[in-house]
Amino acid sequence: MRFLNRGFIQQMSVSRSLAELTGGTKVTVNTVLPGSTLTEGVEKMLQSYERLIRPGEIAEFVAFLSSPLSAAINGAALRADGGLVRSVF
Repeated sequence: MRFLNRGFIQQMSVSRSLAELTGGTKVTVNTVLPGSTLTEGVEKMLQSYERLIRPGEIAEFVAFLSSPLSAAINGAALRADGGLVRSVF
């Protein structure tokens, strides 16, 4: 499965470990796993996809995770791919 490459697994492991270490401190630790991102170069190569996430959308997602609105989210690896990958894991 392409999504579960070594880098993503390592990021999820570090995120989960840091979340455990900071538990109870009001500090949350999460990992954002951006999917195919629509940049000028990628747009030319991947015109067949229906929905690619834009760099600004990833930035908004990270801003949300950095805000008090996401205080209940901790130790998560959250995929930001515009629904490109249709799986639970």
